[in-house]
Amino acid sequence: MRGNNEPSGTASGFIAGAICGAVIGTVVGLLVATKPGEELRGQIAESASRFRRKVGNAYDRATETVNDTIDRGREAVRRGQHEFDSARNESGQNFERSTDGY
Repeated sequence: MRGNNEPSGTASGFIAGAICGAVIGTVVGLLVATKPGEELRGQIAESASRFRRKVGNAYDRATETVNDTIDRGREAVRRGQHEFDSARNESGQNFERSTDGY
């Protein structure tokens, strides 16, 4: 047992453990790495570039789909307005014909 005057050593133990863990992790990472750093960076850059192209293509397709949908909506509104105007004119003409006899 430790006496009351002895430091617990938890802070120094934690720091030593963290340093040992970092060193062991670095060594294991270097031993397990299958590619040199420059090659790995090149592969990451190529993957990022492919991802960027895919996102750009998906954005372009989505934009095209939205624009097509907007165009179809506008055309539907135009047709609806035309049908409404035709029906209104026809009902107005029918009303005038029905009131002409009075």
